[in-house]
Amino acid sequence: MKRKNAKGPAAILTALTLLALMLAGCGGKGADGNKPGRAADRYYTLESVTEGGMTYDKDALAEMGAEGFIVLEDGGTGFLSMFSDESEITWDDNRIYDKKTGETVEYTVSGDTLTVLLERGGSYMFKKSSGPVPKRSEHGDRPDDRPDDGPEESVKLSRAGEITYAGETVVDNGQFMLRIDRIDTSGKNYYLYGIDVTLENRTADTTLIFNAEHAIVDGVEVPAMFYVELEPGKSTAHSFALPIDPILKAGGGDPTKLELYFHISDGGNIWADPLYSGVTTIYPLGAGEARDFVYTPGIEVVIKDTDDFRLVARTLKTSGKWADAEVYFVNKTDRELSFSVDDFSSGGVEVDPYYYLNLAPRASTFSEISWSTEGIQPSGLGRLEFKLIVRDRADYSNPIFEEKVSCDIGGLELNDPA
Repeated sequence: MKRKNAKGPAAILTALTLLALMLAGCGGKGADGNKPGRAADRYYTLESVTEGGMTYDKDALAEMGAEGFIVLEDGGTGFLSMFSDESEITWDDNRIYDKKTGETVEYTVSGDTLTVLLERGGSYMFKKSSGPVPKRSEHGDRPDDRPDDGPEESVKLSRAGEITYAGETVVDNGQFMLRIDRIDTSGKNYYLYGIDVTLENRTADTTLIFNAEHAIVDGVEVPAMFYVELEPGKSTAHSFALPIDPILKAGGGDPTKLELYFHISDGGNIWADPLYSGVTTIYPLGAGEARDFVYTPGIEVVIKDTDDFRLVARTLKTSGKWADAEVYFVNKTDRELSFSVDDFSSGGVEVDPYYYLNLAPRASTFSEISWSTEGIQPSGLGRLEFKLIVRDRADYSNPIFEEKVSCDIGGLELNDPA
C-alpha cells in the first residue's frame, strides 16, 4: 500500500512520529511500573502527537495519513503499524524492539494510555482500544524479510576494566535529586554502554520529568535514551543506554568523555522552563585520557558542505523492501541545529523517507535515512534528490538552509566500514 505523501509541516510530523517509535528518542519506565496487562488489553491506537509546542489529535493525524497502532501479543511478540507500514516487534515490561530497524525504545503505561517519548521533547500517546485486535493480514504492507534475531553483534570495548568513574550527584535539593551511580558495560540495555542513576522526587504534589536533552560521546552525539516520569514522593533506580556502536565501528575507541545535558521539568507544565538544566561531564578513564573522536573519511559521497554543516553519505544498504543510507552529520556552529528532508526521490520515484534530526552545537553524529524500495529499479536506488532543510532551533521559523540537493550514492552499496 502506498503511503500518503504529506508535505510541509505534515511531512515533518510524520517523520517525527516514526522516528519516535523506531529511532533515537525514547521513553523510560514510569514510577508505577505498570505493565500492558492481559493479552486482550494489548491493542493500542495512536491518539495524539505533541511536538514543537503543538498537539495534533486523532482527527488531525488522520487527515495527514499519520494513523497507527501497536499490538502486544502473548510471549513478548507483536507488531506495530504506522502510515500503513507494518513492522514486527518484540517487547518486555518497558521496552519495544523493532525488528525492521534494529532499534529499541522504552515506553510507559498508565491506565489505558501507552506513551512513547522523544528524548528531546515531544510525546506520542496511544490509547487502549476495545475493538477487535487486528491481524497481520488485515492491514498495510506485510513485514519485510529483514533479519529478526535481534541487534547485530557490537564492536567490543577494549578498556572497560579501566573505568575509574565512581559516580557523582548531579543535583540534590529540597525538590529532587539525580545521582549517577555507575557506568554499566554489561550490555543489559542491548548496547555496550549504559548509565545507572538514582532519582528522587521530593515534592508533595508534582510529577517530575527527568530526561537528557543531548548525550555527547567524545564529540559525537548519540541518542540519550533517558526519560522518566516520577510521581510525588517517589524514588527509583534507573538505567539508560548510550548507543556507542557507530562510533566504534567508525574507528573510535572506548569513550573518554561523556557530556550529558540533563533536564528536570514539571510534568504538569512541560513547556515551562526546566526546574533544572545542566551539563554533567564524565571522564570514564580519567580526565587525562580525554580526546575527541577523529573522523577518517573513506569511500563516501559528500552531499553538502557549508560553513554551518557537513553531510556525508557513507553506505547504502538494502534489506527486504527497505533501503538505508548511513550518513554522517557535522554541526559546525555554536547553535543547536535541526535537519529534515522533504520531496525525496530515489531513482526518480518519490518516496517518504521519515527523517528528522536535532544536533547539539559543535557535535557530529552518525544516522540513517531510510525509505521503501517499492517500485524503484535497483540500478537507480542510489540516485537521490531531496530538499534538505536545516534550522536553528532557537529560530525555527527561518531555515538557515533550504535547497534541493542531488547525489548518486549507488557506488556505496557494498561499502560497509564495519
